[in-house]
Amino acid sequence: MENKIKNWWIPFIIGILMVAVSAVFISNPVETFVGLSILFAFSIFMSGGGYLVFALQSRKVLDSWGWYLFIGILEMFLGAALLFQPHISMQAFVLFIGFWVTFKAIHAIHYSFIIKNMGIESWWLQLILGIFTGIFGFLIMINPVIGIFSAVYFTAIPMMIIGIAAMILGWKLKQLEF
Repeated sequence: MENKIKNWWIPFIIGILMVAVSAVFISNPVETFVGLSILFAFSIFMSGGGYLVFALQSRKVLDSWGWYLFIGILEMFLGAALLFQPHISMQAFVLFIGFWVTFKAIHAIHYSFIIKNMGIESWWLQLILGIFTGIFGFLIMINPVIGIFSAVYFTAIPMMIIGIAAMILGWKLKQLEF
């Protein structure tokens, strides 16, 4: 009697959906960016709500519960403001991406000198990548269009790769006999 995985098609279908959604993202970058900006604002709002609940439930055991309460209220206020002003949310999202990429560049440059001191000969590759990443982060901050397309493609391309991997997994599971 031959044993096969019966639900091999589930990862395959999930992969097809992920590839299709990533194609929609790539073909509609402005709409995708607006959606990502709203998700960014909503995430800040929900984070604030979480800290607010945490602070109130922990006030009897944490001396610093007031700090969590303050952060929660601040994040809820900021998230709500960004949700009601989508154009500001989009600008904030671009700046967030720019600062994050720049921060990662500084980390890469710093790390290159650490691995240089460890005697790794290819340390300079890390340095060059860090410098290019820093330039890219700076360009995102001064040119919002680069930030918009970066957000869209940094979301869509990994989604497409994961989708293809899920399709391959599903197909391989279909062929598997044990």
